[in-house]
Amino acid sequence: MTGLEACAAYEIEVTSVAPSGQPSTDSLTFMINTDEVLPGAPKNLIAILTTDDEVTLTWEDADHATCIDQYTVLYEETDKPRVLSAKISDHPSALYDHMVTVKPLDPCTNYTFKVAAVSKSGLIGPWAERQSATLEGDPGPVLAMALTTITTDSMLVTWEPPTKCVDHFYVCHYDEFEVIENCQDIYDTQVSLASLMACTDYYVSVSVVTPSGIVSNRTWRSAETLELAPGEPLNLQIIDVTSSSIDVHYDPPDSNPQCAVEYDFEIIDLEMGGSSLESRLDNIFSDLNSCTDYEARVRAVSSQGLTSAWVSAQTTTLENIPSAPRNLQAPSVTSTLVDLTWFEPETHGRCAHSYNLIWDTGSTVIAPSAGESLTFQVQTTVTGLTPCTPYSFTVNAITPAGVSSSDTAMIEVTTQC
Repeated sequence: MTGLEACAAYEIEVTSVAPSGQPSTDSLTFMINTDEVLPGAPKNLIAILTTDDEVTLTWEDADHATCIDQYTVLYEETDKPRVLSAKISDHPSALYDHMVTVKPLDPCTNYTFKVAAVSKSGLIGPWAERQSATLEGDPGPVLAMALTTITTDSMLVTWEPPTKCVDHFYVCHYDEFEVIENCQDIYDTQVSLASLMACTDYYVSVSVVTPSGIVSNRTWRSAETLELAPGEPLNLQIIDVTSSSIDVHYDPPDSNPQCAVEYDFEIIDLEMGGSSLESRLDNIFSDLNSCTDYEARVRAVSSQGLTSAWVSAQTTTLENIPSAPRNLQAPSVTSTLVDLTWFEPETHGRCAHSYNLIWDTGSTVIAPSAGESLTFQVQTTVTGLTPCTPYSFTVNAITPAGVSSSDTAMIEVTTQC
């Protein structure tokens, strides 16, 4: 008997026939099974549905379908030939003889799928093969992002890419002073940001861009550029002067102004040569002496102590009424003269430009020579006095504007006989 199907069960009926062609009334009936043969390759293997993480395959029965017990499905990355998984499938659908969905898969990846029929005794037939690529998906953020090699005007941005769906990277940065993003497409895993400002916090992000333009979430890092010394303060002016204070005004530097976090102020007493140095943000010098020449100096200071050059301006504090001269004494007395000494007033003493000296029979003004000033201790002699006579001497200070102090010092002296 020929033309039978392999792996099939047949019922055989044998009937005898007479020479006349008359069949007998009895027949011999028995069952036989045809032998198993190797199944053929599945037909019309197609990928009918592809997403970013799965592929659905369909195929038609192979030759010798009656010998097939099941199908085995293998798949591997096309560029990395290694079997990732094996699936056994025998799931007919309303439209296809057989269908299987392979998942989870990586996005943006070329896969090779192989399907073979397996006989009831375990014989594996020839493989049908089909290649298909998964679609793009969210590539995920970059890895191990870092800001390194930081200088006063540059920094290096480095990162590691995700494994799939990467076409290029989108790198953006902005600084704390000008919140405007500067962005660029980068086809490497690092980029050097140049032309940055010193002493400035920068905020940097890196995103992954797929071939079709899908952009991942940003990964952010921030860092501050190194410091430079700030430039000199500009337009230093003394805008207000009192008898005890000086108010200065200045503009920030035009060179590295962002590096100036505070200012050093120094006030120099030009008459005594002393100075006071302070680091602060306000610009009023107080508790100064009246009628005194001062030099005010200002310089900019960075957070790490880098400084600009000093800028300065000079002025004189206004006058105020002095107190009484101190320690008025008569160290020498004769019959006709008295030597007197006293010291500069304790309060507003530098405003004591000259002194009024008055006694019972006369008066005089003690004043310095042109271009000079009186000393801290004043000495003078009153002559032409009468022997054996009591005298009362009073002294008060006179300001440069000619205002006489109402506070006086007094001493009583009797000339010798």
